[in-house]
Amino acid sequence: MTCASLEAPLTGWVQVPEPDVHCTPVTRRVAILLFENCSFAVTVMIGEIFQAANELALSANLNVRYELRFLSATGGNVKCSSSICVWTDGLDSWHCQGFDALFVSDGAGANVAARDERLIAWLRRVHANMIAVRPLGEGHTLFQQVKADAGPQPVGFDSGGVSELNDDEGDRTSVRLELMKGALILLKRDLGDSCARSIAEHVMPDTLPALSSLLGGSSNGESVDRVQIAARWLTENCQRPISIEDAARVVDMSTRNFQRCFKMEVGVTPSAYLMRARFSIICSLLTHSELPVDKIARHTGMSSGDRLAKVFRRQLNVSPTEYRIKTRREAGI
Repeated sequence: MTCASLEAPLTGWVQVPEPDVHCTPVTRRVAILLFENCSFAVTVMIGEIFQAANELALSANLNVRYELRFLSATGGNVKCSSSICVWTDGLDSWHCQGFDALFVSDGAGANVAARDERLIAWLRRVHANMIAVRPLGEGHTLFQQVKADAGPQPVGFDSGGVSELNDDEGDRTSVRLELMKGALILLKRDLGDSCARSIAEHVMPDTLPALSSLLGGSSNGESVDRVQIAARWLTENCQRPISIEDAARVVDMSTRNFQRCFKMEVGVTPSAYLMRARFSIICSLLTHSELPVDKIARHTGMSSGDRLAKVFRRQLNVSPTEYRIKTRREAGI
């Protein structure tokens, strides 16, 4: 069983260096309540969201920072999916009150927790104090118990046009979407629409179509134009040792969002497109020139003859030399 204390690294992600002494930052305290067998990927994703928010706020000189805590009913290690343990604070810890946002995680343990009266009582107190709560996946079961005797529901994550998903939508995709919706409400309030969109594009670009009502508008047309520009750039520069990250920077897109948009528009990944452009030149040089394989590799951004041979055999199931002999014979050269 892998055991890792994530509080230090993940909290490190979501801590921003102290700003100028003349400007006291507004600190938003965010927590996620974990259960046995909760999704480790979702747990890490929450860290990535608020890390990205802190980095963006710092670069844009925005006076907001986010601090992240991991909680559980008893504290200590909680075993998430893939048998990875996360260190958590117990509910009796001094800093387990007064959050701006609380995520109730998914996982089979959330269903068991729905019978834990102590935990339910704690969540009712949190809920009654205007703390925004977002249940994820199986966390809805626990949250229904909390709301049963909680009286009128305060405005929290369900404001801003975002409603909870139905119980039958608790698969992993829906959990990720719930997570992003909940985070965006907080981020939009603090950082604005443009920053919230940038964070969503960076962390979970595949959720953007489902978040259009929250993000406001669509950048599909602009993305298509950028992809076309990038495709031309890849073709024109394929003989240099360029990377997909370079292409994304040319059109001012995050690498993940660029890859997603490129595949949707062109039908292949940027890497496959670049390789196709390079192979077109490589095959022509092998057939119509006397250049050795090593030089052809260097002339087409492939770094070495050995790498070219390896990729060539994987793509065409023959070596560059075998391809040269065959195509020259067929062309009568």
